Amino acid sequence: MVPHQMRRPEPLPRAAGFLALLCVAVLVLMEARPSFTNASRPQNGISDPVLSLQMAHNLDQVDAVLGDSPSPDREVMRAKQYEDFAFIACYAALYLALSILLARKYPWARPIAVIAAVAGVGAAALDVRENFAILRVVDSTLAATTPSMIDAIHHTSLIKWALGFIALGLLSLYFLWERRGGRFRTVRAVGVIDAAAAILGLFSLYDHSVLPFAAGLILLGLCGAAFVLLWLPF
Repeated sequence: MVPHQMRRPEPLPRAAGFLALLCVAVLVLMEARPSFTNASRPQNGISDPVLSLQMAHNLDQVDAVLGDSPSPDREVMRAKQYEDFAFIACYAALYLALSILLARKYPWARPIAVIAAVAGVGAAALDVRENFAILRVVDSTLAATTPSMIDAIHHTSLIKWALGFIALGLLSLYFLWERRGGRFRTVRAVGVIDAAAAILGLFSLYDHSVLPFAAGLILLGLCGAAFVLLWLPF
């Protein structure tokens, strides 16, 4: 008799799980030191200086977050942007992996997967552009910071977040469409979290104070995605 062989886990879901785990690790790193000083005063109802700078509308708001050059908060912002490049690479790869998984599992949903992939990669590309725009402001004095430099951050950030939330909402379907019961309810829970993050995030483009809550749901969804993709194959 040929002994029963356990089916080996498929490599792509595991790769997606590791990418989600990497995203979480980089986000934790970004929340660690160096930290902003008490002189940094985030604006627009946002408590996080990085997110607040992305949503800055004018020079006064940039000054409140960074202070004039040179300042320790500008150096902290510079470090956070360098760390963000690693996060961008991780989430862009994760968006692509989940898009492929969605298309494979639900062939009729391939157009949705393609739109999600394009939106996710587009968000990553704009995120890179946004980081360079922030670094340009960090390297400039307040007197040399022009409205166009601030707009380059703000407008790019809005489009980036919009594309990212659209991609997240579409890819949440990969988890939401799991119909099995029992332990697989956890898979659907991840989809609910991602969908809620996408909806709240799109609303945050109107009310910026909601953005940190959407970002928190993204982190929670990444943790859930890493768990179900690595330890709860479906």
